[in-house]
Amino acid sequence: MHDFFIAISYWVHQSFTVTTLTLISVLILAFMYIKKEWAYIYAFIVGLLATIGSVYVLKNIFKVPRPSNAYVIETGYAMPSGHASLGFFLAVFLIYYIVKKPGNSFRETIGWIILGAFAIIIAASRVFLNVHTINQVTIGAIIGTAIALLAILYTRRKKI
Repeated sequence: MHDFFIAISYWVHQSFTVTTLTLISVLILAFMYIKKEWAYIYAFIVGLLATIGSVYVLKNIFKVPRPSNAYVIETGYAMPSGHASLGFFLAVFLIYYIVKKPGNSFRETIGWIILGAFAIIIAASRVFLNVHTINQVTIGAIIGTAIALLAILYTRRKKI
């Protein structure tokens, strides 16, 4: 069973790279641009940059090395998990973006369940691959969630 989780985690690791997450972000922004949802675009971009920036700063403050028995080679410091931060930022922001619309349907509910699972799977894969500890992905998840909530508060203040 352990090998199964490692295999799935490796697939997640290969599939959700910085390039993939950037492409997803660009597609989200394009969708918001088509709908002319300027406050969401602004909040999304600022939130994304704040998530990336805060992870970078915190990694360089804490300077926690990665576990030595990782299944994949990662460079840089481990605390907090950037993948978990970004995954949770994207998931929480997009869940709100979907749910806030009137007439939320069953299909949309399934969408936000998938987004939540997406964030959890990314974070869990980092632990299964021994690239991060549970504490490191938890802190990353908290950072991404907190920044997403701040971005959401901004959009609510703009009365979209």
